[in-house]
Amino acid sequence: QAFDVTVRGLGEPDTGFENQGAWSQVNLAAALSVTRGAGVTIAVLDTGVEAGHPALAGHLLPGYNVLSPTDAPADAADGTLHNVVGHGTMVAGILARIAPDARILPVRVLDGDGVGSTAGVLEGLRWAISHGARVVNLSLGSQTQSRFLKDAIDAAKESGVVVVAAAGNAGVERVDYPAVESGVLCVTALDANGRKALFANYGSPVDLSAPGTGIRSAFGPTGYASWSGTSFAVPFAAGAAALVRATDPGLRAADVMDRLERSAASLDAQNPGLGGRLGEGLLDIGAAVNSRSKSSGGR
Repeated sequence: QAFDVTVRGLGEPDTGFENQGAWSQVNLAAALSVTRGAGVTIAVLDTGVEAGHPALAGHLLPGYNVLSPTDAPADAADGTLHNVVGHGTMVAGILARIAPDARILPVRVLDGDGVGSTAGVLEGLRWAISHGARVVNLSLGSQTQSRFLKDAIDAAKESGVVVVAAAGNAGVERVDYPAVESGVLCVTALDANGRKALFANYGSPVDLSAPGTGIRSAFGPTGYASWSGTSFAVPFAAGAAALVRATDPGLRAADVMDRLERSAASLDAQNPGLGGRLGEGLLDIGAAVNSRSKSSGGR
């Protein structure tokens, strides 16, 4: 069965629109004054990453290419339309901004059209965890569930790995797989005003909301662009999970997820009629990191 990065209908990166307030929207500065994520590895299972991009210098570990194991996990135009080439690089760029001292582990599981397989995602997940990933970013989704992938996600959570995935971009009350799994932190997308993005899926399985419209990040070998999608909300939460884990490496995955959810800001006023369907609210990274003194003391 196929996985895709769920950017249907969004087209190419939009260089004419930028949500310049995305970083302050999630209270990032307050978190980075406490930790920058040192000692945490974040795996990016995606279309690959442009390793030579200047914004990613010093952030990347050697990764793995599930589609072609003898090749580097580069963000390559090997599909038919190549319409999501650059997707993984943009995700990695967001992570580098959120958790600048964490290390990013690129694992290529999708081609230039954003298409892969359950077997490939499963292989990539297992490889990433065996190579030290403590947070896994899954900016992808499918309509088909997999018992084998569910078992692997459950095992990852039990071993302390936080798995974060995208709700999907169909604009409906439904959540894509594997974000719908209880062991996954499911993230949907907001606009710059805290309203649910028009394209963003929603529903009771959603755990958190984060900026996902006009997110500017690394693109191509040296460039930058802005792009929209729940795919780009996910690295805000995955980066936040890395920062929380860096403050307390002994936390269980469930505790990291709980801290992110408990510290979120309500979105009810901006989203009438969607109560309980945008998760616990807007990701507040500063509050999540600084809640350590209240919830874990000197542990």
